[in-house]
Amino acid sequence: MMTSDRTADVVIVGGGGIGCAIARRAARDGLSVVVLDRGTPGMEASWAAAGMLSPLAEADGPGPFLDLLLAAREMYPPYAAALCEEGGVDVAYADAGTLVVALREADEAELRARWAWQSAAGLPLERMTAAAAREAEPALSPEVRMALRFPGDHQVDNRALGAALWSAAARAGAAFRLGVHAVRLLRDGDRATGVECAGGERVMAGAVVLAGGAWAGRMEGLPRPLPVEPVHGQLLALEAVPPLFRHVVDSPRCYLVPRASGRVIAGATVERTGDRKAVTPWACAG
Repeated sequence: MMTSDRTADVVIVGGGGIGCAIARRAARDGLSVVVLDRGTPGMEASWAAAGMLSPLAEADGPGPFLDLLLAAREMYPPYAAALCEEGGVDVAYADAGTLVVALREADEAELRARWAWQSAAGLPLERMTAAAAREAEPALSPEVRMALRFPGDHQVDNRALGAALWSAAARAGAAFRLGVHAVRLLRDGDRATGVECAGGERVMAGAVVLAGGAWAGRMEGLPRPLPVEPVHGQLLALEAVPPLFRHVVDSPRCYLVPRASGRVIAGATVERTGDRKAVTPWACAG
């Protein structure tokens, strides 16, 4: 049976990092905001990430997308401080930088190519010999051939970030409705007017934000297909006391993200296996 409709200025489908960040900003700007989430905010992809803020270490080439990522990265220090003040959660922003290492000849060629275009573009990075890299991070393998250091690429604790964004958005006045599955986008022609939830309830709004991550493309009523699909990435959390590294250490096949607590996040696989979330023995062994 269809229940009474609810209204808001903005309805946001998905309470992950993006959904909560938009909810926080919209609520702080004085809009009435409703966030719908099937589970607990920040407990899907936001929870399973590694927290790297590394546009340069992962960039394939220059362009508007990289420019956007660099601008966003520069906003993080004051953003992290504001979230801590608003929500009472420290997101563990760390600024030691990222070290991308070459362990094979092919890795070295890839890093040289990256050095060529980024240095030509005037981007901040440092080319290091194997000896210099091991001096910066003594725990590195003796097989390291060279490295690139990106001093501006930093990290946060993604799980703390999810909690901080949820708390800050709620304190700003955003309403969270959990355990609610939004199934259909409601439209008046080309204009979105709200969403329909499982069971028939409708939430009407002046604007609709789809922040459902891997599930965003599955909503009925979209004006066009969204090319979004889930990608399964497996991580391992290791303990290292005292911490092994200062930098985030990356390579073409694996990355290591050190936490101040001594945990090291090692990842990650890239598997197109649908909604499966389980960790597999072959990935752990690899």
